[in-house]
Amino acid sequence: MTAVSAPSTDLGGARLWVARLAWMAIVGVSAVVATTAFTEFLRQSGHDLLVAQGPLSLQPGVAAELQRFFDAPFLHGAQVAVHILGVAVFAVTGVIIFVRGSRNAIRILTSVTLVTLGVALFAPTSVLAGARPGWEPLIETLGILAPHPDMWRSLAGVGLIAFALLFPDGRFVPRWSVGPFLAFSLHLALWAVFPDTALDPGRWPDALGDGWTIAPALCAVAAQIYRYATVGQAQRSQTRLVVVAFTTAVLTFGLLWILEPNLDPGVFELVVASGRLQALYDLNILLVLTVALLLWPVAITVSVVRYRLWDVELIVNR
Repeated sequence: MTAVSAPSTDLGGARLWVARLAWMAIVGVSAVVATTAFTEFLRQSGHDLLVAQGPLSLQPGVAAELQRFFDAPFLHGAQVAVHILGVAVFAVTGVIIFVRGSRNAIRILTSVTLVTLGVALFAPTSVLAGARPGWEPLIETLGILAPHPDMWRSLAGVGLIAFALLFPDGRFVPRWSVGPFLAFSLHLALWAVFPDTALDPGRWPDALGDGWTIAPALCAVAAQIYRYATVGQAQRSQTRLVVVAFTTAVLTFGLLWILEPNLDPGVFELVVASGRLQALYDLNILLVLTVALLLWPVAITVSVVRYRLWDVELIVNR
């Protein structure tokens, strides 16, 4: 069978060394920020300090409800364990991808995106920013992924969109998506240079600002689904798990933010939604969201190890 040539995303010479140095700098800064943030959180020993990030960012009031059912030390320990696990899963996956192919631009992009997303989602950087304002510019550069326009103005946010448009072969699919992506990136750059102006979507009417916040995520999912539907069977088998996990994570986060599901009387034919029942309901939602977020790096790991993702020879042979 004749192989269809694909553009090479391998780097060489000066570009390779610049990319590797950039990777080391970003990963190193991410590790320092995450470690310092957890240290600050543990030093303060609060029980509601992580509500602004991760799964709890969608329902900040859940922490108080859960204390009706669980004692504070248990909640504190569970929060710490889940957030450390989240950072570790994203970071380890990112490092494995880089080690297995540090000459490939898409692997480097995926690695950086995973590492920064892990910090943006699970490291208690909001606690660090509140306690030590000098860290705030660095934290904002890496990103804090919460339902707010600011989440896209960061390495984690831009990396997530770039990953969705370029994964796995470095081509923009559909091809015209390069235009909106460049316009989106230009808007973010101008917003960073001129903050607190009309460029800030947070200053727009609520409907417009919310639309601007959710649109990039929906476009990212649409791009991955479109690519999956138009590529050959060989690439489909390699990327299927990643596409499903990525779509599940983004849509779960987005839908829970938009719908804000609550256990009201009448749901499931309930007469009264007690506090304990509401707490258990909210806990299940948090578990679903946490699992959905962790599925993506796990799916990438399985695809690389089991289905030989990014193995060009496998695609050519097939």
